[in-house]
Amino acid sequence: MKVNSASKDVWLAAISKELKPMDDLKVWDVIELSPAFKLVGTTWVFKVTKVHLCKVVEHKVRLCAQGITQTAGVDFEKTYSPTGRLNSLCTLIAFAAGNCLLFHQIDIKRAFLNKLLTECVYLSIPQGLSQDQKKFFLRLNKAIYGLKQAPLAWYKSIFGKDVESFKAEISREFEIKNIGEANLMLGVEVTQNEDFIALDQQNFSESLLLLYGMSDCRPVAPPLVPNNHLSLENEVELSLFNSLGISYRSAIDSINYLRTATRPDLSYAVSSLSQFLEQPGINHWKAFLHVLRYLKGTQDLALTYLWDNNSGIVACSDVDWGNCPYTQRQWHEEGALWDSGLGLPIHKENQGCIDAASGNSGVNGRRMKHVDIQIHFVKEAISGAKTRLVYTLTSKMLADFLTKSVSWVVLVKALCCLCVLPLKAREDVE
Repeated sequence: MKVNSASKDVWLAAISKELKPMDDLKVWDVIELSPAFKLVGTTWVFKVTKVHLCKVVEHKVRLCAQGITQTAGVDFEKTYSPTGRLNSLCTLIAFAAGNCLLFHQIDIKRAFLNKLLTECVYLSIPQGLSQDQKKFFLRLNKAIYGLKQAPLAWYKSIFGKDVESFKAEISREFEIKNIGEANLMLGVEVTQNEDFIALDQQNFSESLLLLYGMSDCRPVAPPLVPNNHLSLENEVELSLFNSLGISYRSAIDSINYLRTATRPDLSYAVSSLSQFLEQPGINHWKAFLHVLRYLKGTQDLALTYLWDNNSGIVACSDVDWGNCPYTQRQWHEEGALWDSGLGLPIHKENQGCIDAASGNSGVNGRRMKHVDIQIHFVKEAISGAKTRLVYTLTSKMLADFLTKSVSWVVLVKALCCLCVLPLKAREDVE
């Protein structure tokens, strides 16, 4: 294979490193080309992997199938595969910290190459391989990256493993990289000791500020100006933003990643700005830059889970009725059931809602008819001790900052209760 790069030798070594396991695992058979078979294209992906300190770790090469050239019913059937969510991961980390447990991570090398395919898939010869592309093609035995059914095939190969013996068992079946105690997951940095587990994205925040030229901006608080509701913009304001040539959707996606993983304080800002993904205006962009200025002053915040914290799992539900000025729709945040019989408490600031859910309300049934199905589910959850509703004053409602732009004082109070603390404050936590 010809590689035009100053790091040619490094890339060629990486290509060999990618192809050798495919040969060892008998991922494909090389057979003569037949016009009767539909071929799926192939492509090479080159990537330099870096750690958070920007030191080059490894030159990686991945040979992928071009899934966009596959045809449903011909070379694939089902494609759905469940994937993990950051919210679920944070719940598990909270559980680990609450029970004084360290958590580990492993990386299964070349995961997709370990599962036999049930469909007949034929690949064109990848560029650079010695075989004649006009005379030969590859018949896949195993799934490879890029195939539409590859994630589902991999999921089926690991589903149902015994949790207690999972690590040992999976190392016997697949080649893994035992990372040990987790320290970096999905771009989230992890700190673990005998007192707490902390998650932060300070380096991602710094790179985000650098990307949008806000590294030297003046910090502000809170994320959005209180009582300054965003609305649809006129043609002039839309044109002003379009002239900037900036992807508004990508910008919002970046802060949404922060919100999902470690920064609940960005929730309302992300929700507000996400309303205008289709038609962003100049004022929406200014609001995004205001969020970055807030991020500048709070980039060292870390979501911290204290060890041996007996407070348990608590949910809060809040609504800001008719908050949206141009649709009169309401903002709401909801708690979810923890299906383990723990009697998860859900804090509400609306006594009428609690009475209706508990069956103690004298509200006319006709007025509640449109929520009959939902209300019966909630009543069953309460009667079955799966959850219980607790009235909470608005001034003490933690979820308040999720549905409206609150003052800095209120936000700080909520973040302290949630243990979203500056990195330098970790020693104080101990």
